[in-house]
Amino acid sequence: MTNEKKRGPDSYKRTKIHTPTAETRQQVTDLTAILGYPSADVAKYLQISVTTLVRRYRSELSQARTVANMGVARNLYAMACQPGNFVAAKFWANSRMGWTEKTPEPIAVQINPGPAWDVLFKPPAKDDDA
Repeated sequence: MTNEKKRGPDSYKRTKIHTPTAETRQQVTDLTAILGYPSADVAKYLQISVTTLVRRYRSELSQARTVANMGVARNLYAMACQPGNFVAAKFWANSRMGWTEKTPEPIAVQINPGPAWDVLFKPPAKDDDA
């Protein structure tokens, strides 16, 4: 029998429990949606772990990505609609419309019909006497 203590829910104590406020929620939204910072940097800024960030700010993080993508798409669309901005239009066509510059390679297929094929579809013999 060992003298080890069993760990229970009271065996470790948190130093500080993070409680989200309206200010921190707005900071998470601004940092991720407007500035595009990754979750690890936002967690570092708030001095919490990434796990706590995801647990406490799940809705802000998921909405922020959508907002950021919408902003980029809006700007790219506006650039693509301007005359002479071929690069933006090409990128929009490739990513959103599925266009590609690559030509599809032909698929080489070899069909081996087998011995019965010759019997069924043998061309008629030509008469050389005529």
